[in-house]
Amino acid sequence: MLKPVAAAFTAMNRLRARIPPPTGRAVLTVFVMLLGGILDGASVGLLMPLLATLTGTGSSSTVMQLLFPWLMELDASRQIAVLSVALFLLVVAKNVASHGSLVMASRLRANALIELRRQLLDRVLHAPPATLEKHTTGEIVAAMLAEATRVNRSIEYAVVLTQRLIMVLGYMVAVVLLSWKLTVATVLLGVVLGAISSLIGRRALNLGRDFAGASVELGRQVSETVGGWRVVRTTASEAKQAAAFERWNSAQANAEADVQLSQALMLGTAEALGIAGAMGLTAVAHTMWLAPGTMDVSRFLAFAFGLMRLLPALNQVYSLQTAVTALTGSIERTLTWLDTPRYPERPFGARSLRAIDQGITFDGVTFRYPGGTGGVREVSFHLPAGQTLAVLGASGSGKSTLVSLLLRLRQPSEGRILVDGVDHWEFSPADFHRTVALVEQDPFLFNGTIAENVAFGAPWVTREDVISSLERVHLGEFLAGLPQGVDTIVGERGATVSGGQRQRLAIARAIVRDPKLLILDEPTSALDATTEREVVLAIEAARAGRTTIVISHRPSTLERADRTLTMKDGVVIGDHDAKNGAAIGQA
Repeated sequence: MLKPVAAAFTAMNRLRARIPPPTGRAVLTVFVMLLGGILDGASVGLLMPLLATLTGTGSSSTVMQLLFPWLMELDASRQIAVLSVALFLLVVAKNVASHGSLVMASRLRANALIELRRQLLDRVLHAPPATLEKHTTGEIVAAMLAEATRVNRSIEYAVVLTQRLIMVLGYMVAVVLLSWKLTVATVLLGVVLGAISSLIGRRALNLGRDFAGASVELGRQVSETVGGWRVVRTTASEAKQAAAFERWNSAQANAEADVQLSQALMLGTAEALGIAGAMGLTAVAHTMWLAPGTMDVSRFLAFAFGLMRLLPALNQVYSLQTAVTALTGSIERTLTWLDTPRYPERPFGARSLRAIDQGITFDGVTFRYPGGTGGVREVSFHLPAGQTLAVLGASGSGKSTLVSLLLRLRQPSEGRILVDGVDHWEFSPADFHRTVALVEQDPFLFNGTIAENVAFGAPWVTREDVISSLERVHLGEFLAGLPQGVDTIVGERGATVSGGQRQRLAIARAIVRDPKLLILDEPTSALDATTEREVVLAIEAARAGRTTIVISHRPSTLERADRTLTMKDGVVIGDHDAKNGAAIGQA
């Protein structure tokens, strides 16, 4: 029965270890919560002498006589006045402490959410490529936003749960001092409520995990439908996507409704049992102690009042426990991302790289993807500085893997890649990526201006540098026709520009950095003949004075290469001089 609670506690404890609250603020918050619980319990304890004086029955408690002997010397009317004022002040102080603790806790929660999302983004930015390829954009966005918000809600519930537990503790101390016999019966009632809470909590745990899974799938579905809207429309698949969305939308909504139903069931059951138990305890107390005269009326009334404060707080504890349990699935999913190892396992070095004077060398490089499929095997070649290498091969031959290894997006399992005789892993990330630039087959443009996209990752470039690079890739006429020029928004993924313009913008983004090594990965494969000629002219401008690697099947992008490297099944099967076809010996 304790398994759901244990799972929730374990997940929350792991989360606390990853996102520890500020020690001083956390201690102060708990102290104020504890103070509120003590004041609340004290207000219940103060009822007994007040009721004893009001009813004229029994006597004030021994504790009151020891702590405040001067009060006992006052007449009844003054005692009532003093006790009433004291009770009022205690209640006010308790509420101030409770409110203050919630305010402080709200700041802790806000800071926790900020830190959680910061850590999640850090994990995404530094996750191994295989992890990013395994998860969809929708999944990652769901983890960053929806799941993080639900985790923060679990922290909120945990904070309130802590406060209610402290209140319950205060009430328990008060009722124990009033009557330990009735307190034993109350504890037994609490055990029954706890057993029921555990049963409901187990169901809430499973429902919460179902909800978390459905939320991820719903995010993935929305992301794919919106991102692939062209494919959806041109294949008349609107109904298919709508049906898939409806399936996950209903699954998520129904799972959330079931979670809320479980929480409502716990709250209603606990309240019903609590009231029934309170009535039963009151009847027992009246029959066994009050009627025979072994308990005075003031003590009985004070206990009844304390019981009426204790049971609702206990109900809230079990309800909040169920709520936290229901959110365990979101916490577990978030922790999965927080536990993602950082890439690379072998840290990059700090060597400076400003130029490439000797060239690029692959020395027995081997890499296999997880599962042992694909990759490259024992690749060796040397590309002298200033030359252009064309890499040929069918799809799946290892060309793009070669580029990923050179860009340090993958780590060789064997062999080395040398830049001017130095292992390329030894260079600092900032220097290496300033010296090396990539233009992909399907370049990514951000939803910003042309200038922002061209200068992305190069904060040192000026507006004049941006315009100059755009003119070099023959986009000057295009810019002249735009009312806002380089300040024109290109839309998400460059939706407002053509394929050729998007490709040339990517080339401009590469050359504005003045890289020493330029990598072109199928830069013209998806373009028509006219657009291809425009891009080839841009490539020629970009290649000037640089070491260049071109992956392409188009003769137009290969004809100016100095040498060709042919690959098949991850192995180099040909290394030739592109001018005369003569074979070149491996490095």
